[in-house]
Amino acid sequence: MIDSNPIVCVTGQVFAALLGTDAFQETDVINITTPVTKWNYQVTDANEIPEVMAKAFYIAKTGAPAQC
Repeated sequence: MIDSNPIVCVTGQVFAALLGTDAFQETDVINITTPVTKWNYQVTDANEIPEVMAKAFYIAKTGAPAQC
């Protein structure tokens, strides 16, 4: 179980208006991390942050560990 420690990661991205345009340093973080995480979410509105962070920590602390 050493590889099943809950971790919540907050990553950066290009401006929302540039998403999907192959902008400099744009990375498809959601599709890259989906195979190795329990849940992913891309915030597109700052008002979503409190609810998304609460859900992220809830998911990290509950249920079975992610199977990688």
